[in-house]
Amino acid sequence: MEIKHKLFWIALMLVALLSTGTLGYIFIEGWRPLDALYMTVITVATIGYGELKPLSDAGREFTMAIIVMGVGFFAYSINVLTEAAVEGRIKDIFNQRRMQKAISKLENHFIICGCGRIGRTILEMLLREGIPAVVIESNATVISELEEAGYLVIVGDATSEEVLQHAGISRARGIVCAAIGCRQCLYYPDGPPVESLGFYNSQGQ
Repeated sequence: MEIKHKLFWIALMLVALLSTGTLGYIFIEGWRPLDALYMTVITVATIGYGELKPLSDAGREFTMAIIVMGVGFFAYSINVLTEAAVEGRIKDIFNQRRMQKAISKLENHFIICGCGRIGRTILEMLLREGIPAVVIESNATVISELEEAGYLVIVGDATSEEVLQHAGISRARGIVCAAIGCRQCLYYPDGPPVESLGFYNSQGQ
């Protein structure tokens, strides 16, 4: 079962547990709905405030059942949330390795430094022409969008030699600097020939 489905079931289970507890106290103890809900919440949360009102034997047995169900609910919830965190991290690591492997195989590609409006336009233009390209980007939102779209992305600073090496600058056909402050990457010593380089400011010039 996918994590999102499990999270849906957690929400559904919580609603069912609170509803069961509230209705139980109403019918067993004859409490007002608000009192019944309050008692259910503090019981499920195992806060330990004690009985809101004196309970009958049936009410105490019902309370014990709610406590057991509450402990089970929280144990399951913690397990699902932990699984989601671990699975998400493993997925990120797998995607990063897969992407780096794909980038390491690129030759005669373009490196696009910064993928705002201008960088995205150039990226799509290159890919339409069948020219491989990899993006260097530091904006988390942009990185997420590019990864979801299936583009090759390296997270980092385009002026860093290490980042440029990861992007395969020694094998690249050209560099497109579409981010403010990355012009110095045009003069990387192991980069492609000068005629294949380009600098674009926010006006696309």
